[in-house]
Amino acid sequence: LDGTKHYPESVVGEVHDDGEMWSAALWQIRAALGATNADKVILQHHFLLTPDTSFNQAANALVTAAIGLGYSSSQVNAIRTIFRNRGFTVTL
Repeated sequence: LDGTKHYPESVVGEVHDDGEMWSAALWQIRAALGATNADKVILQHHFLLTPDTSFNQAANALVTAAIGLGYSSSQVNAIRTIFRNRGFTVTL
């Protein structure tokens, strides 16, 4: 969870290896928002995903979930920043 992998250059096509960059971003979000808020939005965003959702789509879904849950602009911006710093494209 404390790895430094960056999207897309760290993608190797193996789900567990590639998932490390995603889980690291989620761990950073947990540190930024606190466990309760992060866990809530991370679980909520799963309802916006499909089986073929890309990392970028999932990042946008998490931002959408945070907005839908009424998170503050600073919390939503923290999520955006964390994802962008990992290389994910956040358009919301």
